[in-house]
Amino acid sequence: FFEVSGKTENKSWLASLPFYHIGGLNIITRSLIGRSKLIIPKSLSQTDIEFSINNFRPSYISLVTTTLKRMLDKEYKFPLETEMVFLGGGPLDPQLSKKAVETGIHLYHVYGSTETCSMVIIAKEEDIKEYPAAAGRPMKNCDITILNSDGTKAKPGIYGEICIKTDSIFNGYLFDERSYQLYFHGDFFKSGDLGTINENGLLFVDTRKDSIIISGGENINTVEIETAILKTGGIEDAVVIGIQDEKWGQIAAALIQPGKNVSISSELLISMLKKELPSFKIPKKIIFTNKIPRTELGKINRDAAIKLIIS
Repeated sequence: FFEVSGKTENKSWLASLPFYHIGGLNIITRSLIGRSKLIIPKSLSQTDIEFSINNFRPSYISLVTTTLKRMLDKEYKFPLETEMVFLGGGPLDPQLSKKAVETGIHLYHVYGSTETCSMVIIAKEEDIKEYPAAAGRPMKNCDITILNSDGTKAKPGIYGEICIKTDSIFNGYLFDERSYQLYFHGDFFKSGDLGTINENGLLFVDTRKDSIIISGGENINTVEIETAILKTGGIEDAVVIGIQDEKWGQIAAALIQPGKNVSISSELLISMLKKELPSFKIPKKIIFTNKIPRTELGKINRDAAIKLIIS
């Protein structure tokens, strides 16, 4: 962080992520190390985050995609004092990032995990302008590589598992040494994410390995289906999860949150999806809900979502 921000004395951080998450915890850490102010909102609700931004005008803000989208949808204007807005914690929306940069937001993509002690990859504004889908480049003392399924290093442009070597890598899982060993390939931590590195050294994250389900012998990317659903229009939110099925092994089940005052049926949604997806990728189960369960970081609450799907 400090290699891109410079000196942070007399600057301020907005504590816009939960402290139980590594991203939120490291806001405290960076504030202490950089001797910058820490602004703690009343809650992490959209209203309280915007209130804190408007009244305390932080220099640095970390946001998840859901929060930034809501702000842009209502044409929210960040104060001039906000030098950097970090976007991470989940899948990127290239169109959202492009719109944010075009509206003057000083946006930076960040990528990392609890195991890497938060952000280790960053995309600066100039990278986002040219490659809005890019997660970024390795930060100082960090190296990334892409591994094929057989453990060999992938060539540029070839998708595989993203593996990370950094000084901030974790030392182990408590009481679970076996899992710790399984997650390493030499000195590289196997992230569980699939992606590629282009010829310019930029990392592109495609999806989680566990987002790939096998239905009737076909590999299906659930993120691809979610994207297609949201493109149909009138859908506020959507999540696709693989559930067990006696006939197919797994099936894609979609949990759909329609927009306000939008009336849509499973039959209509399927007919629209057939224009975007081959038949084997069409969800075999569709459930409508008033609100999809997500965490404060905008990530899906998987257990709650599955209960809604199978209930």
